[in-house]
Amino acid sequence: MLRDTFRGQVRISFLHPGTAQTLRLALPLLLGVVGLTNCSLLYDLSVSQCQTTNDCRARGAGFEGSVCAASLCITDPDGTDQDSGAGGNAGGPGVECTTNGECIDANFGNPYVCRDGSCLALTTPDQCPIVLGAGQDNENLRKAEPILIGAYSYVDPTAPRLSVPTLNYELAIDEVNEKTRGGLPGGPNGSLRPFVAIVCSGTNSPDLDASLSHLIDDVQVPAVISSLFTSDLLSAFQSHAKAKSVFFLSPLEADSTLTIAEDDGLMWHMLAPARDLSPAYVPLLARTEAHVRALHGLAEADPIRVALLEAKTPFLTDMADDVFATAEFNGESAVTNEAADNLLRLRFDSSLEVVNPDMSPALSALLAFRPHIVIALTSGESVSLIGGLEGGWNPAWGPKPFYLTSPYVFGRSDLTASTLADLRSRLLGVNFAAATETSLYDLYLSKLKSTYDVSFSLEGSENFYDAAYFLMYAIAGSGDPPRLTGREVAVGMTRLLSGKVLFDVGPSDVNDIVGTLRGSSTSKIALQGTMGPPDFNTTTGARRGLPSIYCIDQAGAYLQNAMTYDPVARLLEGSPICIDGFPQ
Repeated sequence: MLRDTFRGQVRISFLHPGTAQTLRLALPLLLGVVGLTNCSLLYDLSVSQCQTTNDCRARGAGFEGSVCAASLCITDPDGTDQDSGAGGNAGGPGVECTTNGECIDANFGNPYVCRDGSCLALTTPDQCPIVLGAGQDNENLRKAEPILIGAYSYVDPTAPRLSVPTLNYELAIDEVNEKTRGGLPGGPNGSLRPFVAIVCSGTNSPDLDASLSHLIDDVQVPAVISSLFTSDLLSAFQSHAKAKSVFFLSPLEADSTLTIAEDDGLMWHMLAPARDLSPAYVPLLARTEAHVRALHGLAEADPIRVALLEAKTPFLTDMADDVFATAEFNGESAVTNEAADNLLRLRFDSSLEVVNPDMSPALSALLAFRPHIVIALTSGESVSLIGGLEGGWNPAWGPKPFYLTSPYVFGRSDLTASTLADLRSRLLGVNFAAATETSLYDLYLSKLKSTYDVSFSLEGSENFYDAAYFLMYAIAGSGDPPRLTGREVAVGMTRLLSGKVLFDVGPSDVNDIVGTLRGSSTSKIALQGTMGPPDFNTTTGARRGLPSIYCIDQAGAYLQNAMTYDPVARLLEGSPICIDGFPQ
């Protein structure tokens, strides 16, 4: 499972107005529209002026009587006062809108909704530029009460929609909306309620205060697919979500700082905590030691040297602490080996926490230590470290090290570069185990690849797809409260875990699941994901999981489940096909 990886034409219906360049290019056409509608612009072209009409009024003198359209404040020469009030009166004085469609049409087809008589933009230019599930010509948004949820993803400013998490979210949302022919029942006058997601940037130094304020305070989403790194996730939940009872479902892993958080049952995690995975390093190190001894011609009495590298981020720290406490080599514990100078433990900044951490001290220490095995419980910063160790290795020292890596580098293309081609026969890693029965995963991956013809890999990203399905079905299982909050979604989540009837994520069971959950407030199902059964710890909100071993084949492809872990025997099963002669 992965942790995390169309440029609009410049015209009046630009999707994300706000940059000076975009507005300058659009200005001639924009002014043409103004002339046709007998309105004038109060334009400050360097910024997005508004999201609601109240934003225009708050700008002060010169904006009296103005209304918000396409993120710009426009004044109507007829002088109609369209100020919105809480819970606005349909069709009455001071009401800007009565339907979502009116707001969409007034804002040149952009994704808006009518909220309390005022038009509200669902996107923001910098932080939340994507809407999923809106349908052709915003047909789903035009319905009376679409179900709006938030999501975080990697957002590339040049191609915002093209990231692995976003494509998985979109596929799941579109499947549910299409199979239900328009969403969940329960809307006004028998209307359906489609799912629509507002996607915000969760990487590259995002402004989380701005995006969370938009999602939680402005749009008032009841739930968020929270694909955020640990420190950001915990801060976001504690500072914004918890007080407003917003449900957070992370597609990513848990760690000890998350599982002990006082979250009132509102924060769940699709991947297991580190301590579910770290036991695999014990038998992996033992078999690697035997392999290295054979390669080096070392007798059993000859000591080997092991470097234990830890990038300082909570998940990897949990894992490193477990490995140090349980691993053995040279017939001794890690503590004893460290005292004998056969273990070097290095801790340094993670690239998840610090931009471009300095790896030179760690590299110097490794070259001086000359390890036989490197246990790299690290993130992206380790690529340069491994490259430096490989490049600086003196052939007179003997064979290069063997590497045991973490889930955080699974799938990284820079580890499969041609300059590191010989590394493929000297690297194994621990990751979250894929489902042992793969038919559901195979169906999902085939659909994902056929729907999105992209240049980057989509394999191993099923945790994002499953997260979207679990969140939508949790909402389906929350009943029809007068105002949906995360507390009802959390209750709905528990209805997906322990039922006697097994249903699958994906399009085939959508209507049966919705019917079951809505047919009775006490009904439960067991929702089988592409990752396997719904085995969650309901106290911590973290999924329980097993580790498996991955390797890189000679073509540079990552292979999951190259070895599997037996938690009863505490042994690895199988042998990695990527590495010749690896001991059983």
